Amino acid sequence: MTNKIIIAFIVVLVIIGLLLLFINRPNPSKNNSSNTSQQNGQNNQPATNSSDTPNSGKVVTIQVTKEGFTPGTVTVETGTKVIWTNVSGAIAAVHSADHPTHITYPPLNLGEFQDGSSVQLIFDKPGTYKYHDHLKPQLQGSITVQ
Repeated sequence: MTNKIIIAFIVVLVIIGLLLLFINRPNPSKNNSSNTSQQNGQNNQPATNSSDTPNSGKVVTIQVTKEGFTPGTVTVETGTKVIWTNVSGAIAAVHSADHPTHITYPPLNLGEFQDGSSVQLIFDKPGTYKYHDHLKPQLQGSITVQ
Protein backbone atom coordinates (compact mmCIF):
# COMPACT_ATOMS: atom_id res chain seq x y z
CA MET A 1 0.00 0.00 0.00
CA THR A 2 2.82 2.43 0.86
CA ASN A 3 4.54 1.84 -2.50
CA LYS A 4 1.32 2.70 -4.35
CA ILE A 5 1.03 5.98 -2.43
CA ILE A 6 4.65 6.91 -3.18
CA ILE A 7 4.22 6.09 -6.88
CA ALA A 8 0.97 8.09 -7.07
CA PHE A 9 2.69 11.04 -5.37
CA ILE A 10 5.58 10.93 -7.86
CA VAL A 11 3.16 10.79 -10.80
CA VAL A 12 1.25 13.82 -9.48
CA LEU A 13 4.51 15.76 -9.04
CA VAL A 14 5.59 14.95 -12.59
CA ILE A 15 2.22 16.09 -13.99
CA ILE A 16 2.36 19.35 -12.00
CA GLY A 17 5.93 19.94 -13.19
CA LEU A 18 4.94 19.45 -16.82
CA LEU A 19 1.94 21.79 -16.46
CA LEU A 20 4.12 24.51 -14.93
CA LEU A 21 6.66 24.06 -17.71
CA PHE A 22 4.05 24.64 -20.41
CA ILE A 23 2.32 27.52 -18.58
CA ASN A 24 5.58 29.45 -18.12
CA ARG A 25 6.86 29.09 -21.65
CA PRO A 26 7.08 32.54 -23.25
CA ASN A 27 5.34 32.80 -26.61
CA PRO A 28 7.01 35.65 -28.52
CA SER A 29 5.02 35.11 -31.72
CA LYS A 30 1.44 36.03 -30.93
CA ASN A 31 -0.38 36.75 -34.17
CA ASN A 32 -4.07 37.48 -33.64
CA SER A 33 -5.42 40.99 -34.13
CA SER A 34 -6.18 41.66 -30.48
CA ASN A 35 -2.83 40.37 -29.28
CA THR A 36 0.12 41.37 -31.43
CA SER A 37 3.71 41.14 -30.29
CA GLN A 38 6.26 42.69 -32.61
CA GLN A 39 9.94 43.40 -32.21
CA ASN A 40 10.88 46.38 -34.31
CA GLY A 41 12.72 49.13 -32.41
CA GLN A 42 11.02 51.93 -34.35
CA ASN A 43 8.84 53.40 -31.59
CA ASN A 44 11.09 55.40 -29.28
CA GLN A 45 8.77 58.21 -28.18
CA PRO A 46 7.59 58.14 -24.54
CA ALA A 47 3.90 57.93 -23.71
CA THR A 48 2.16 61.27 -23.51
CA ASN A 49 -0.68 60.05 -21.31
CA SER A 50 -0.79 60.55 -17.58
CA SER A 51 -2.29 57.80 -15.46
CA ASP A 52 -5.50 59.84 -15.12
CA THR A 53 -6.13 60.72 -18.77
CA PRO A 54 -7.75 58.27 -21.21
CA ASN A 55 -5.90 57.80 -24.49
CA SER A 56 -7.59 59.29 -27.54
CA GLY A 57 -4.91 58.44 -30.15
CA LYS A 58 -5.30 54.68 -29.68
CA VAL A 59 -1.48 54.22 -29.36
CA VAL A 60 0.56 54.54 -26.17
CA THR A 61 4.29 53.93 -25.85
CA ILE A 62 5.86 52.85 -22.57
CA GLN A 63 9.62 52.91 -22.22
CA VAL A 64 11.40 50.08 -20.44
CA THR A 65 14.38 51.65 -18.64
CA LYS A 66 16.95 50.39 -16.14
CA GLU A 67 14.79 51.89 -13.40
CA GLY A 68 11.44 50.56 -14.59
CA PHE A 69 8.54 51.42 -16.86
CA THR A 70 7.93 55.04 -17.92
CA PRO A 71 5.13 55.78 -17.33
CA GLY A 72 4.47 53.05 -14.79
CA THR A 73 0.69 53.44 -14.86
CA VAL A 74 -1.48 54.38 -17.84
CA THR A 75 -5.20 54.58 -18.55
CA VAL A 76 -6.36 53.88 -22.11
CA GLU A 77 -9.53 53.26 -24.09
CA THR A 78 -10.57 49.82 -25.32
CA GLY A 79 -8.81 49.05 -28.61
CA THR A 80 -5.64 50.98 -27.75
CA LYS A 81 -2.30 49.60 -28.90
CA VAL A 82 0.31 49.75 -26.14
CA ILE A 83 3.93 49.59 -27.28
CA TRP A 84 6.77 48.81 -24.87
CA THR A 85 10.10 50.13 -26.18
CA ASN A 86 13.25 48.79 -24.57
CA VAL A 87 15.75 51.57 -23.79
CA SER A 88 17.28 49.81 -20.79
CA GLY A 89 20.58 48.82 -22.36
CA ALA A 90 19.77 45.14 -21.74
CA ILE A 91 17.24 42.45 -22.67
CA ALA A 92 13.80 43.03 -21.14
CA ALA A 93 10.78 40.70 -20.83
CA VAL A 94 7.22 42.00 -20.37
CA HIS A 95 4.93 39.48 -18.64
CA SER A 96 1.59 39.60 -16.85
CA ALA A 97 1.29 39.42 -13.08
CA ASP A 98 1.90 37.45 -10.93
CA HIS A 99 5.57 36.54 -11.04
CA PRO A 100 6.64 33.84 -11.79
CA THR A 101 3.43 32.17 -13.05
CA HIS A 102 2.24 34.92 -15.45
CA ILE A 103 -1.28 33.49 -15.54
CA THR A 104 -3.32 36.57 -14.60
CA TYR A 105 -3.58 37.80 -18.23
CA PRO A 106 -1.66 35.48 -20.60
CA PRO A 107 -1.94 37.75 -23.70
CA LEU A 108 0.36 40.15 -21.83
CA ASN A 109 3.16 37.56 -21.76
CA LEU A 110 5.10 39.25 -24.55
CA GLY A 111 8.46 37.59 -23.88
CA GLU A 112 12.01 38.86 -24.14
CA PHE A 113 13.07 41.66 -26.47
CA GLN A 114 16.40 43.33 -27.14
CA ASP A 115 17.44 46.86 -26.23
CA GLY A 116 16.22 49.21 -28.98
CA SER A 117 13.31 46.98 -29.99
CA SER A 118 9.63 46.95 -29.09
CA VAL A 119 6.73 44.64 -28.31
CA GLN A 120 3.07 45.59 -28.44
CA LEU A 121 -0.40 44.50 -27.45
CA ILE A 122 -3.87 45.78 -28.35
CA PHE A 123 -6.10 45.87 -25.28
CA ASP A 124 -9.63 44.94 -26.32
CA LYS A 125 -11.27 44.33 -22.94
CA PRO A 126 -11.84 46.77 -20.06
CA GLY A 127 -9.97 46.02 -16.86
CA THR A 128 -6.75 46.68 -14.98
CA TYR A 129 -3.77 44.68 -16.18
CA LYS A 130 -0.62 44.48 -14.08
CA TYR A 131 2.70 43.45 -15.58
CA HIS A 132 6.40 43.29 -14.78
CA ASP A 133 9.80 42.71 -16.36
CA HIS A 134 10.27 38.97 -15.86
CA LEU A 135 14.06 39.42 -15.78
CA LYS A 136 13.72 42.11 -13.06
CA PRO A 137 10.38 41.31 -11.35
CA GLN A 138 10.65 44.31 -9.02
CA LEU A 139 10.03 46.53 -12.10
CA GLN A 140 6.23 46.65 -12.38
CA GLY A 141 3.57 48.54 -14.30
CA SER A 142 -0.19 48.74 -14.73
CA ILE A 143 -2.62 49.48 -17.57
CA THR A 144 -6.24 50.38 -16.94
CA VAL A 145 -8.49 49.88 -19.96
CA GLN A 146 -11.81 51.76 -19.94
